[in-house]
Amino acid sequence: MVLMLVAGGVWYAWGPQVWPSQEDPATPEPQLVLPYATKPEVGRLAPNFLLQDLAGRSVRLSDFLGHPVILTFWTTRCPFCLTQLRSLSQLANTHRDQVSVVAVNRQEIPVTVGSYLDLYLMPTDMGILLDPTDDVYRRYQAEAMPEIFFIDTTGVIRDHKRGELLPDELEVRLAPLLPAALPH
Repeated sequence: MVLMLVAGGVWYAWGPQVWPSQEDPATPEPQLVLPYATKPEVGRLAPNFLLQDLAGRSVRLSDFLGHPVILTFWTTRCPFCLTQLRSLSQLANTHRDQVSVVAVNRQEIPVTVGSYLDLYLMPTDMGILLDPTDDVYRRYQAEAMPEIFFIDTTGVIRDHKRGELLPDELEVRLAPLLPAALPH
């Protein structure tokens, strides 16, 4: 019964974005503004968004349903963000098949972001997205950089931190989102 309630909640919140109607081929692309309330708070469904990566591909947060996500906001002007990005990149590499790390850059052009990453971070297993208007940052009511949200497989925020996390702290906060180790 609980599983049905969770599945119903996920469908209500993200279903139209993940599974658009197939009845009418002229159905327009879903709007970025969601018709229901989500909140960037622990225990609430994370606000969905549509952003582009450095290659210009569109990516939605809902694309990661069924997979835990670490979502962070950053800029090239933030010295603490570089340290955090390096830690997150290492975590993404270590847990490649278990978690998706999504780093949302705030208000910088792709050339600036790409050059910065080439110089300091690449290669990386993180998804780098661009928020040129800062709309997603505001939707998440973020106030710091870096700012990190830990989102479970159903799209619910399970942890949130303003400011930098050390690698050990990242692992501790990620652990509850990972599948339990199978007994041998």
